Amino acid sequence: NDEALASVLKAIQISPRFGEAFLNKGNILAKLKKNTEAIAAYEDALRLNAALFFAYSGLGNVYFDLNRCDEAFFAYGKALSIKPDLDVAWLGRGNVYAELKHYSEALAAYDKTLSITPDLADAWLGRGNVLFSLKQDANALASYSKALELKPDLANGHFNVSLVKLSLGEYEEGWKLYEWRWK
Repeated sequence: NDEALASVLKAIQISPRFGEAFLNKGNILAKLKKNTEAIAAYEDALRLNAALFFAYSGLGNVYFDLNRCDEAFFAYGKALSIKPDLDVAWLGRGNVYAELKHYSEALAAYDKTLSITPDLADAWLGRGNVLFSLKQDANALASYSKALELKPDLANGHFNVSLVKLSLGEYEEGWKLYEWRWK
């Protein structure tokens, strides 16, 4: 990531009016959890090109990581106003709704995400989490199973299935899946 950041910084030096370079800088900084710097990079990208929907979505992700849900929701909304079928923005909205315990809206956002990109494991996982919170264990298991079918090494998927199994009294299977994380 340091090499990638150095390359992006060089691109910015060469073309300081290239919004996509600032978008890439924001993405790299977000992955490095340098949130304040990532926010500044995304804002720079948007000052140069207000149509960079991925910059709004990235901004939403950083705000969500900082538990600034109102700002995250607004950023995802801006992304969706530019590109209404942006799956990652719908996923982000679902995550914000779920965090705020607005489960019906979260479920609708995850379902919208999956109508755009049916093989997005994180959306299936989020959907399962909402259904588990709503005590719809069978539906939660189905969503978790789909997430694991798409991404078999998804640790949170195995963990969440274990919680459902344990809550249903299926202790042997539940503990086996719970311990899967330490393989």
